[in-house]
Amino acid sequence: MPSPNHSGPAISTPRFQASKKALWRSAEMPFFPHDLIDDFLRQ
Repeated sequence: MPSPNHSGPAISTPRFQASKKALWRSAEMPFFPHDLIDDFLRQ
């Protein structure tokens, strides 16, 4: 579950996952593979 940039219990909290997903979704990167991020967040 550890991410390359963060570590610790906060990474596995639903609130953190949701805010992280929202952050990716709101990023102004239309070419970014959001589906891959979704798959990563589901793991």
